[in-house]
Amino acid sequence: MVEMKITILVGLIAAVTRANSLKCGGKADVVIAVAGTPKQVPQEQFIRLENFLIGMVNYYNITKTTTNVGLILYGRDPEIITRLTPSHNKRDINTRISLLAQRELYRSIYGGSNVVKAIDAIIDLHKDNKRPGTPKIGVIITYGAEDLSGPKPDVIAKRVAEAGARAKKAGIEMFAVSSGGLVPGFQDITFGDNCRLFSLGDFNNFHVLLPYLASATCYVTDPDVTPSPSKCFPEVLPPPKQKVMTCPPPTSGFYEDKNNCAYFIQCTETGRIRTRCAGGTLYDPNIERCNHKEFVTCWSKVKCPQQYGLFPHPHFCNQFLNCAFGVPYVQSCPPGLVFNKSYCDFQSNVDCGNKKTSHQNN
Repeated sequence: MVEMKITILVGLIAAVTRANSLKCGGKADVVIAVAGTPKQVPQEQFIRLENFLIGMVNYYNITKTTTNVGLILYGRDPEIITRLTPSHNKRDINTRISLLAQRELYRSIYGGSNVVKAIDAIIDLHKDNKRPGTPKIGVIITYGAEDLSGPKPDVIAKRVAEAGARAKKAGIEMFAVSSGGLVPGFQDITFGDNCRLFSLGDFNNFHVLLPYLASATCYVTDPDVTPSPSKCFPEVLPPPKQKVMTCPPPTSGFYEDKNNCAYFIQCTETGRIRTRCAGGTLYDPNIERCNHKEFVTCWSKVKCPQQYGLFPHPHFCNQFLNCAFGVPYVQSCPPGLVFNKSYCDFQSNVDCGNKKTSHQNN
């Protein structure tokens, strides 16, 4: 296990500046699961998660043909924030990270943590994805020693080890971070690879963890850099610089954040103010304020074919566009029904072609 403690950081931080050949732009499917139950993770630490995850995905080249990212927030049960979706770009992932950081929206995580369910959710997301030959990476960030995976520590340890073995059998390269205490069986999540185990005192040390964890995942896709038990970090990349949006002329007004749809920029003569929208909403440039995410093009990825009317969703058979003033409001048919020209109907009456049924979470 690699302990990321403040007392041993001098040599590790120096190593970050010496990396020069490690590449993180390779093809990979990366699923990250993070603990978020309020019962265990204090809010003053949980708020650090958003910047950490955005910093981590900033290492990757997120495109249809390179890296795809899935996100899970887990507690009592796992909440799928986003699946491995090839059409997502970095802005899409940043947006979903900001939604993940609003844990009050997800009641299923309340009541404690279940690491086994979280690992199985990582496995399921990889199974759902159809990119043959693509390296599979799973990252789980735990918090605290208490866990709902079993009634006693020895049972928890056994079940966590079995979940790690299932991930290994599924071809997933697992990485695990322990914070706020050690979950029984934690060391078995990575199936014997101690270089992929990290121990933090708490989430306040995320800034220390970031370059090592991100670089370690990049070793999976870069054949020129190979870690070993005696040298877990042959090269460590410093965090890439993140783009900062500047105010376009005129200087005053409200603008969408080109890096994250959950934020907007208020530009004034004295500078810029970056603000996050309220829970579950995203910035809608059509109305110049935050709106329910289902009604924002940045989220739905659809446009109205005409100014007004009801139209089929271009990707999902059970959804449709309710267009007003050219703004698409994505709506769903009741369970078991699909959209048929201008109303919801039984699927037996509709030819959906290659369209899918939408997941509840994107």
